[in-house]
Amino acid sequence: MLVLQFSGALGKGTRKTKTPDSWYKDLATYGIPMNLVKTALQTRLLTFLCPKEMYSSDPSVFKHIIDIVVDDWKQLEDSGIEIPAYGTVFPIVLGNKGDWSYLVTSANLERSYRRAPKGREQAKKYMDNPPGICHLCMGGTKEGDWEDLTLSAGSITF
Repeated sequence: MLVLQFSGALGKGTRKTKTPDSWYKDLATYGIPMNLVKTALQTRLLTFLCPKEMYSSDPSVFKHIIDIVVDDWKQLEDSGIEIPAYGTVFPIVLGNKGDWSYLVTSANLERSYRRAPKGREQAKKYMDNPPGICHLCMGGTKEGDWEDLTLSAGSITF
């Protein structure tokens, strides 16, 4: 099951106060609380839900799902959404979290753990031009041995 949701960074606060719903009236007094007091059902917005059987056999379907969600959030960032009594709010995406499988696929990472040679035959195939296994550094490429854990490791080059 693919579940894409939005969770706001701002919300009801990290602890209950005498007037938990009035924090927005005077940010200087109450500060900007993180969104931890209410349950996930009250603080998250479901963006997309799809059974795995509908996208797992065709990578283009998953890419299309991500494109739709990105386009929707781009429109919200550009145009905002009118909320009575508050005015126009412009939500901005600050991050993208998920398990490694989701992040590798959704971010189109060319270097990831999926690219590590699996077995002797694959290792021989990649001997001349290994694809890399780390999206942040050159680990697993010709330039960086991902098993070298010294401070002078070539894979530390970003």
